[in-house]
Amino acid sequence: MTARNQAEAQRLRMLCMLRTGPKTTLDFRAGGIMQSQTRIFELRALGYDLPTVGRVTVHDDRGYPHQGVAVYELLAEPLASTTDSPVAHSTGDLFGPEGSV
Repeated sequence: MTARNQAEAQRLRMLCMLRTGPKTTLDFRAGGIMQSQTRIFELRALGYDLPTVGRVTVHDDRGYPHQGVAVYELLAEPLASTTDSPVAHSTGDLFGPEGSV
């Protein structure tokens, strides 16, 4: 799987998670998304209204506290044509040939 396909899969997974309610960086990590800040940046550039709505202290699965963890909430999705999804588009123009900034 190419880096672009991996990033796209992570964006789709992140959107599925966010559609159920606000999520933290650690939630995304538990979902296999290690660079959630990058994926959030990409989704915002694609038109998703995805603000950081707070910072919290959470404990990871080993009990270690993490302070200032971002909480993201999906407020609105961009209007998509009937045949295309903004996330499914190639992001090469926005993020380079491999889906990175």
